[in-house]
Amino acid sequence: MPLAEHFGVDDLAKWLAMDARDVSKLVSRGKLPARRIGGEWRFHRSEITKWIESELHISSCAELLRFEGTPIAVQSHKKNPGGMICDSVLLPECVVYPLQGKTKASVLRELVSAAANSYRVWDSDAVLKALQDREDLATTALSAGVAFPHPGKRMSGEISECVMAMGVTQSGIPFGAPDGGLTHLFFLVLATDDASHLAILARLSRLTRSVENLVQRVRDCGGPHHTMEILREAESGFESENQG
Repeated sequence: MPLAEHFGVDDLAKWLAMDARDVSKLVSRGKLPARRIGGEWRFHRSEITKWIESELHISSCAELLRFEGTPIAVQSHKKNPGGMICDSVLLPECVVYPLQGKTKASVLRELVSAAANSYRVWDSDAVLKALQDREDLATTALSAGVAFPHPGKRMSGEISECVMAMGVTQSGIPFGAPDGGLTHLFFLVLATDDASHLAILARLSRLTRSVENLVQRVRDCGGPHHTMEILREAESGFESENQG
């Protein structure tokens, strides 16, 4: 079940699938955003979610796998618990190849329109506004030509269930990447709850690391069908590892 807005060390430990003592160590070292109330550490859900988001791109594969498989995250995957995002979250009709947009705003509009092809998006205007607000705070672009646009809050009232959209641009656009490079590959993430949101981001982080030359391969693949094949092949490898 979802966490409350405020919670303590034991609840956070369960959410992160960690030992409570390890969580306490992170807090004492100033690694986790927390407040001391009545002699106990208390956490705010939105602050913890933002902290995890900021850590995913530097987390080890083992840590990313933990975020994918936390008990709460697994419960949140209603259609395919613990399974592949290509089976339940990223649908073929939500892949745009190539994107026509030449600016951040136009790319976001295209991605929202693509996500709406799933019939899971109830309020496209609200979703787009949330994405724009999130980008105004800080870019979701990473180095190496990839970006994970997502709202700063979960979309429980604007979408029926978790959904993604993917877009590829051949020329690349300036999206605010920390290395100053252009962004070619976009994964829009819309989630109804924090656990699913983080699990999907963790899976995407693993995918972008595990597929050698992912951006170039996707740019060269020729269309949505082959794009999905590349991601599905990588995810199939993950599932084999998990079962092994």
